[in-house]
Amino acid sequence: MRTIVLLLALAAGAAGCGSADRTPSVKPTPHTSSAPTSKPKPVVSRIPCRRPTAGFRVCTDHSASRIEVRREAGWRTLVPGFPGEIGEDWERAIPSPDRRWLLAETHAGCDLGYTYIVSTRTGHARNVVSGGSDSRVLGWGSDGSARFRLLTPYENLRPGLYRLDPITLAVKRERLSTPAGGC
Repeated sequence: MRTIVLLLALAAGAAGCGSADRTPSVKPTPHTSSAPTSKPKPVVSRIPCRRPTAGFRVCTDHSASRIEVRREAGWRTLVPGFPGEIGEDWERAIPSPDRRWLLAETHAGCDLGYTYIVSTRTGHARNVVSGGSDSRVLGWGSDGSARFRLLTPYENLRPGLYRLDPITLAVKRERLSTPAGGC
């Protein structure tokens, strides 16, 4: 009986030896397990990325631009591609204290900065200030509002510091400032 069990064990072990195909059936990829999952593969960025801010980073090289988020398995694309027109690059992304929103800034021709609010749940970017106007993102207020500085007039807004409700996009002026020169 022992002989039969020993022969079966040897036969099972030898079955895998001598096979011409030595490549594993599932190739492990960096930062992922070899077990099949439904999760997307992590991003291996081929474009330069800026230093992360609280788990978010901007990657841009003027031919591609995106915002990435750090997950347990690595960096993943949150907002793919250009936010508006070609030539508009993501410049900064500052997460809200509750990490539900990003206050993001782009740069376009003539060094104009545009302001966006991005949902970290969906990756949907909503434009706040654009169209030939110039703005800079500042960060988040203790009340959960996004703060930005408008440098040139935009629609019915004059240059100054503003607060923005990320849900309603309601803008409230904090204080006025003198207009900045354009190009």
